[in-house]
Amino acid sequence: MKPVAAGTLRAGFYSLLIHLGLLGLLVFSLDWKVPPPMPASSQSQPIQAVAMDEAQVAIELKRLRATEVKKKKQQSARLKKLEKKARAAEKRRKAEEKKLVQLKKKLATEKKQAAAARKKVAQRKAEEKKRLAREKQKIALEKKRKAEVALKKETLRKAEEKKRLAAEERKRKLAQQKKQKAEAARKAAEQKKKAEAARLKAEQRARQEQFAKEQRVLDERRQTLLNRARSEYNERIRAKVTRHWIRPAGLPGGLKNTLRVEQIPGGEVVSIRIQKSSGNLAFDRSVEAAVRKASPLPLPRDPSLFDRVLMITFDPEQ
Repeated sequence: MKPVAAGTLRAGFYSLLIHLGLLGLLVFSLDWKVPPPMPASSQSQPIQAVAMDEAQVAIELKRLRATEVKKKKQQSARLKKLEKKARAAEKRRKAEEKKLVQLKKKLATEKKQAAAARKKVAQRKAEEKKRLAREKQKIALEKKRKAEVALKKETLRKAEEKKRLAAEERKRKLAQQKKQKAEAARKAAEQKKKAEAARLKAEQRARQEQFAKEQRVLDERRQTLLNRARSEYNERIRAKVTRHWIRPAGLPGGLKNTLRVEQIPGGEVVSIRIQKSSGNLAFDRSVEAAVRKASPLPLPRDPSLFDRVLMITFDPEQ
């Protein structure tokens, strides 16, 4: 209520100022000036009158007086109107002063009521503050209790997690050890297998070498026997050809030749050709005739030595 009363007072004061201003403006707008006197110099000079019509002068004077009267009436009416407005403003001012007194009393009453209300509000605020403090303390205690419970749970969880991780670590280590043992066993078995394979390979290589050595010995023996048998076979053929060879008369010594003899199974000679001549035609012809006479040629004791084509070197001096 206090702001409303102050606003009313300010409105009344501003209204009074406006009316006083209007009154002053009206008063000062009136023409109170007196026409200045004529200069002395102009009075002393001779007047040059102009002939004018007296009727026109009278009309002009009458018009000026009528204008002056009308102007004074207008000013009088304006003054009355302003006075009326001033009296009305004064009346309103007194009414507003009365209202102001009533408002002051009302404001005093409301001030007391407001003070009582503020006191009650302060009491309620104090009680609310105490209640909020108790609530805050209660919340803090509850928060502390929850924090302690959460801390215990977190501690237990961490302990269980630590146990779980330890168990998993032990399990992992056991699995790793088992894997390492298995890997070691696998490597050992692989090494053993490789060693066994190397041993078997070495034994196989030794057996192969022994076999190859024995084979070489056998081959050498077989080759020796074959050579002996071939030498014997060749010697038998040479002996039979020699028995059928007739030495031409006057034949010089130191002659020999090589014949290519083709035979069929059974020793029958089918063709003879001089492969390497001795240089003596009679000697070559006599050897060729001896081979034909010696047919069928002797067969080897080993059938594998039989060849359809024989290269026979004949040297009567051997």
